[in-house]
Amino acid sequence: MNKKGQFFLIAAVLFCLAIFSITIHFNKLEERALLEDFQDLSQNYANEAPKVVNSAIEEGKDAEDNLDKFTEEFLNYARKKDPNIGFFYVYLDPSTGKLITKNFLQTGDTATIGDKTVFSENEETINKISLSMNPEEEFSLNVPTKVKNFDESYTKAIILESVNAPVWVEIGGIFYRVNPIGKNLNIIAKTSTPGVDSTTQIKIE
Repeated sequence: MNKKGQFFLIAAVLFCLAIFSITIHFNKLEERALLEDFQDLSQNYANEAPKVVNSAIEEGKDAEDNLDKFTEEFLNYARKKDPNIGFFYVYLDPSTGKLITKNFLQTGDTATIGDKTVFSENEETINKISLSMNPEEEFSLNVPTKVKNFDESYTKAIILESVNAPVWVEIGGIFYRVNPIGKNLNIIAKTSTPGVDSTTQIKIE
């Protein structure tokens, strides 16, 4: 091989190594940014959610309803930064003594608490819609519908037993110990992206 050919071969190898190193560096930066967004967004939600609950109680409004509306609005904002972020909360309503859980996690993130299964609001089911024009003609169509459009009991669970003792929440094979004693709001935040899978539990007095 002549010197000119060797020069071009070495240049090509160096060029490939430079591109490879830039790509690897970019991926690391992106992964770190995703984790930082998740932590920041989770903490922001944890800071604001109790204020929403306390404000509703002081004004004589439905704390759970206000918390749900706030969570939906917050996720509309948060998912612009982290499309995979979601929250699961456990709230002990001081006025009724009910332990209320709600699943705002992503599709597939089903939670189990006690003997109850709580599906994500984003979970989709396929439903058959039929229309009969006459006894001989029937049209049917399979339509995907989100679980939140059905009875709220699919995405929410109310537990009356053991509200004075810790309960366990299982999400994706991981168990979280939740202590509902007092006016506690417990939040489980989760995100999942290629190469990044992070969950955090936040307890708020």
